[in-house]
Amino acid sequence: MSLQEIFFSEIESLKSENQNFKLRHKSDQEKIKLYEEENERLQEMLNGLKRLKFGKKSERYESQEQMVFNEAEVLAKNVKPDLFDEIIIDPDSNAYGSWPEYLTSTSKSVPNAAAK
Repeated sequence: MSLQEIFFSEIESLKSENQNFKLRHKSDQEKIKLYEEENERLQEMLNGLKRLKFGKKSERYESQEQMVFNEAEVLAKNVKPDLFDEIIIDPDSNAYGSWPEYLTSTSKSVPNAAAK
């Protein structure tokens, strides 16, 4: 075997070994990324459980879904419909017919509930 062939085979061997190391490095990087994502997910779970266990009731953790519902409640409270200006109430009747006598009379006494 000539010196040139020895160098050539050594170079090919090193190229092959280098390629194997690159593939292993890429695989290791992907595993590290997966482990970091799982670590972050577990840390979030742990923080949530700590808030539930040790946090004050007013400081308890709220999920993203709860915050959306809370926002909807706040927005609903801020809505002031103009419909109330148009409501007309007939004092002589209600949804069930006429008003009870004790509500329409001018006397201040209320009938005894036991008498009914």
